[in-house]
Amino acid sequence: MTPSEKQLWERIQRFPIDEENAALTFSARLARENGWSRKYTQEVITEYKRFIFLCCVSPTPVTPSDPVDQAWHLHLTYTRSYWIDFCKNTLSTRQKLY
Repeated sequence: MTPSEKQLWERIQRFPIDEENAALTFSARLARENGWSRKYTQEVITEYKRFIFLCCVSPTPVTPSDPVDQAWHLHLTYTRSYWIDFCKNTLSTRQKLY
């Protein structure tokens, strides 16, 4: 892993997917909508972050698993969190996300 990839991975890992004051957090909603346990949901979020990292650094296209795809599509509905906080501020325009 290059130094810039390592920095990117660290930023992705630190990204807070749940808003502190939300009535229904992202992870709680993801769990509820998919019938997942809290523990499994956290595992999916970790895998989602790994998938996003691969999207950014892989020279070839990558495809998410179904649970990761569920997390990604739900995150897309959190417009500010996804496009501004995550893509723009965390990924720093290195994303290849469509």
